[in-house]
Amino acid sequence: MGVVKPTRRPLDVMLSFTGDVFPNRQTPIFAKTSGCIRAIHVERGQYVKAGALLVEIEPTEMENALDQSRAALASAEASLQVARSNLDAAKANLLNQQALLTKAQAVLANDRRQADRLSELFAKGLVAAQDRDNARTSYEASQAALSAQQAQVETARVQIATTDSQVQLAEDPDRAAAVRPSAWRRCVWTTRGSSRPSADTSPSATWRWARPSATRPPRPATPRSGS
Repeated sequence: MGVVKPTRRPLDVMLSFTGDVFPNRQTPIFAKTSGCIRAIHVERGQYVKAGALLVEIEPTEMENALDQSRAALASAEASLQVARSNLDAAKANLLNQQALLTKAQAVLANDRRQADRLSELFAKGLVAAQDRDNARTSYEASQAALSAQQAQVETARVQIATTDSQVQLAEDPDRAAAVRPSAWRRCVWTTRGSSRPSADTSPSATWRWARPSATRPPRPATPRSGS
């Protein structure tokens, strides 16, 4: 058994403590759309670079909503085309009715001159009363035809006004049920900024709704009687 001579030297003391570690800079990452997460491509505490794909959101629900919006848009565009076609037909009908009105006015003027001429000849005893009465009857019939044609022209104008309102209603984006496909953009959530998406055309990209920047001026209030 040996003997060791004691010596003086520094003594290392090990202490254990419980604490939390915080990063110098923290950036929240969240999506602006709801949906189930398809895949997570990073681990907690992993170093990432700007533009790296972090999370994929299942796009099925948004794709279905997009398909429905596209179908509604196609239906609205078809309705608009029908309304425009009806408006063109109504305008053509108005032109036709106005032409018929001009013709009826010419016939009436001719029948009036004929009736006046035969009345003068009858007063001089040069024509029979039957001829005078026939001319007067033709003149009265032309008057009735002119009135009827004027009513047809007014009806055509009312039809144009009604069809034009339908076209304006179909063209109004505030009342249309469809959403333009250009308002949808594919994007993924990356480390670039707190919540800014970056455009991506890969199959793993998610869908995000982006409202058009153009806004319409407010409509004037419609006065109500008795209010």
